[in-house]
Amino acid sequence: MSGALLILGSLLLACGTGPSEETLVDELRVLATITDPPEAQAGETVSTSTLVVDPAEAGYDVLSWPCTFTGEGCAEAELSELSGEVWSGLALEEGLSGTSTLGGSTTLSPGLADFLTEDPVPLVQLWTLACEPGLCPALELAADAPEAGSEAAAELQAALSDPPASLEALPMEGVSLGVRWVLASPRDPGARLENPTVSCEVLSQDTEEPVVAPGEALDFTCFLEGRFTGFAGAWGYTTAGGWEGATYLLDPGVTLIDYAWFAPEEVPADPVVPLWVVVVDGEGGVGLWEGRARVEG
Repeated sequence: MSGALLILGSLLLACGTGPSEETLVDELRVLATITDPPEAQAGETVSTSTLVVDPAEAGYDVLSWPCTFTGEGCAEAELSELSGEVWSGLALEEGLSGTSTLGGSTTLSPGLADFLTEDPVPLVQLWTLACEPGLCPALELAADAPEAGSEAAAELQAALSDPPASLEALPMEGVSLGVRWVLASPRDPGARLENPTVSCEVLSQDTEEPVVAPGEALDFTCFLEGRFTGFAGAWGYTTAGGWEGATYLLDPGVTLIDYAWFAPEEVPADPVVPLWVVVVDGEGGVGLWEGRARVEG
């Protein structure tokens, strides 16, 4: 991510007056995963929503799975042996293209209660692996639905137990790996972390699809709501043009950001450009705004 302004009385880290290349999504990307709620008790189920962007529309498959650290791997591998599954909570989506929002859910093991203290603990990781067809052996293994206890199942479990190591053997292009923590917590719902909500608009244009000339900027104001328990970061993304070279680190209580998106220098083949702003709370909550703008001229 690029350097940024700490706003509303905070330190100035870095700034930019034009589009940042780092905000441009020009290849397959797992852009954001949101869990609702982001903090849950052992035994509870959380819903998941993952945004995957494929700007070249090359097509891709997506594998998602939970990993609860036990100190010696992931508890899901042990749970799968008891249930007869290859991996507890494994999900596969094939034949996708363009931008997709993938829904799902995961249940925090009741056994996590033995590890909890009074404070929430990041014990569960939710991984998402997006790959163009034929690039990722783990996806091919999962698609073959190996029987539990088989050699293929053991190979798949090894890949799922150590995603960063598995990624090292994959090509740099056509592959994207994302991860999101879920906080395991004994706290009552009223005291738990909430996901921030984000809404952005161009105040000078009262429309969901503001219009801009090539190379010109749209000035957005983004409004934030929710419980911020620590610093939060805000990042803008797009598939054409770019957001200003700024990443905002937000103090608790900050409710708005002024942010600029710069249109590409020429009208793209599809003049309607998707825009995203992702806000990540310092404790693990995630907020996502999805919008669009039309380039005309």
